[in-house]
Amino acid sequence: MGLKAIYPILYLSHQYAPGDELPANDPDMTKAWITAGTAEWTNPAEEDSPKENSLAVEEAPAEEDPSTVEKPPAEAKLGRTSKKVK
Repeated sequence: MGLKAIYPILYLSHQYAPGDELPANDPDMTKAWITAGTAEWTNPAEEDSPKENSLAVEEAPAEEDPSTVEKPPAEAKLGRTSKKVK
């Protein structure tokens, strides 16, 4: 069983990328990573079997029809107010 990073983790001046094995010698950090959902315990036997990539990027949402998207007023977009300066 190994502890694998799910998200990037900086620990003891080392940057661990998703999929990297993390050191499991610090029980407090191990518990914190598991609780936060940034790491997970893996079974080496399961890693050898083909499975879906749990870190796969989600499909992009379908593009919206530009004619149906509500546009903000130009003043709001530019951060301007309708007050006139004298």
